[in-house]
Amino acid sequence: MNKRMLKKKNTLDKAQFIADKIGIIERDIWVEYFKKHPTDLPKVLKRLCSQEYKSCLKRDIQTNYHNPSFDSKYCNWVIWQLENGYFSQYVKLDILDKLNYGVSCIPIFEENPYGKKWSL
Repeated sequence: MNKRMLKKKNTLDKAQFIADKIGIIERDIWVEYFKKHPTDLPKVLKRLCSQEYKSCLKRDIQTNYHNPSFDSKYCNWVIWQLENGYFSQYVKLDILDKLNYGVSCIPIFEENPYGKKWSL
């Protein structure tokens, strides 16, 4: 496959990862991510199964939702992981392995400027 096709496939795989993790990762991180990458929103909404998550995500983005205990460093770390990760490995996993697959498991071939792994 050429580079353009691989990039498109990775974008679709990333949309699937985001759709699967939409209820797990904090809502204010998704607001910041979709402000930076508005073209990913329709792809994620297409893959979301729950109408409740769709309406909640749309409402959060419209109201610019932020939790009072918002941690911008953690948010930047998660967004960097999502921007630079390769998600084809995630899509190939079975459903039980996908449950334990977190943001820190995403394969990345660069050094994250915010740290290797984030611990709360």
